Amino acid sequence: MLALQQKNTQVDYTAWGNSVYMAFVENVSLGYAEDDGYLYELELKNSVNYIESTEKEYAQREVAGNNIPHSTIEFVNNELRFIGPNKKFMTFLGEKGYAFECFADESLNKEFIVPVKLMGLFKITSVQKINFSIRSGITIGNKYIK
Repeated sequence: MLALQQKNTQVDYTAWGNSVYMAFVENVSLGYAEDDGYLYELELKNSVNYIESTEKEYAQREVAGNNIPHSTIEFVNNELRFIGPNKKFMTFLGEKGYAFECFADESLNKEFIVPVKLMGLFKITSVQKINFSIRSGITIGNKYIK
């Protein structure tokens, strides 16, 4: 899996914040790039519980900030007793030991969203430096294995 890290280290108080977005397709991970950063290749050390959604709203990029589809909230309420909307969704999933998988784009590529609290379940297998420029797009260099 690939995860993008950028310079921003602020706490994010939105429903989808305080989590790492991973993908199996490099272009999905790079799609979040807005600044120079690093692309990490990760390997799962142990199993992780996760909720999978196949809702098309995710593929159409209609979900962001504090927007969570009603059917997702309903499912999580039934399974984990989620008390939203004052509870931050990904923070709640992390407290319960769950990650979240959904569509990342209209090509139906998937993204795997992991609450920061669960990142200890992964190990870094390689790191690539990313240089981002509005004029030239994204370039990747300096790949090394840890």
